[in-house]
Amino acid sequence: MKRAIRILTAACGLLFALSGAGAARAADAPAPQAPAVSNPHGDLKTECEACHTAKSWKTLRKPILFQHATTGFPLEGRHASAECVACHRSLEFRRVATACNDCHHDVHEGKSGTRCQDCHTTSSWTSRSAALAQHSKTGFPLRGVHALVECARCHVGAGEANQAPISRDCYPCHTTEYTSTQSPNHMSAGFSIHCEECHDPGQARWGGMGFNHALTGFPLTGAHQRVACVSCHVGGVYTGTPKNCYACHQNDYAATTNPNHSSQGFSTQCETCHTTAAWQPANIDHDRLYFRINSGRHAGKWSACSICHQNPASYAEFTCLSCHAHDQGPMDNQHQGRSGYVYDSNACYSCHGRV
Repeated sequence: MKRAIRILTAACGLLFALSGAGAARAADAPAPQAPAVSNPHGDLKTECEACHTAKSWKTLRKPILFQHATTGFPLEGRHASAECVACHRSLEFRRVATACNDCHHDVHEGKSGTRCQDCHTTSSWTSRSAALAQHSKTGFPLRGVHALVECARCHVGAGEANQAPISRDCYPCHTTEYTSTQSPNHMSAGFSIHCEECHDPGQARWGGMGFNHALTGFPLTGAHQRVACVSCHVGGVYTGTPKNCYACHQNDYAATTNPNHSSQGFSTQCETCHTTAAWQPANIDHDRLYFRINSGRHAGKWSACSICHQNPASYAEFTCLSCHAHDQGPMDNQHQGRSGYVYDSNACYSCHGRV
């Protein structure tokens, strides 16, 4: 009996020893490795957490920390709000082109070149400022109303790719405006079809300030700028209109009574005394044309024309004696032997005209 107990005890000790060694060996053994997972984005060198969260692969960070500019293609304008898969059709992100027409259909079919950015921006396909800058390179800068007109108004064709080249001259596009204009009637008046000779494409409308009257050889200055065209161009006749003042202002000349221009033989060259600013004040160059009253000894010595011109019916008459009172007797004695002497103001003027 005792022998059997000893054998059983020895067997239990051996089993216990063996189980302890197995456990130690199991604890010292390396843990099994998880199967390797390949990067679905290829050789993209960035940390997963820059775009993903621990919650799920499909749940992306907001905002994503990945700096797209490091790829050489910064996300600007509409690109910044586009979904990644809109451009990256494959999860291997490096397999994507960067030219505009790689993603965007070229409605011009290559006829306008491949540099979409010359006319368009990443913010909008219809960037007017970019289009205007590009259009100026064609030799026809878009100014005034032209800058607001849609491209298809001038570039007519079946689709963006089939628009025929157009002339840079005004008339081919504006023939209807030319033929339908009645005030004035361009056709009957024989106006030039080179619209830019009269109109300024930088202005907002055809008429008004858009018409450069200086090109006719008669610039509109002063009061002429406020006069209606028909006041000078009577009956809609725009060719052959005289450029001299008297032709339009004959009635003004004849009706003037202070002084009476007609009876006193005033010059019909109105600009001799008047300017286009206004009829009055008139500024006759008396010193140059007649007698020095604004310079020489007479400067500041008179206050009204009537001092010398005492006959209001004729400014051709004048007298010196209202200021220079002389008795005829002493004057006759003083001028004895003087050829042409007469006791008369006109005679005085013939000798003393430059005092």
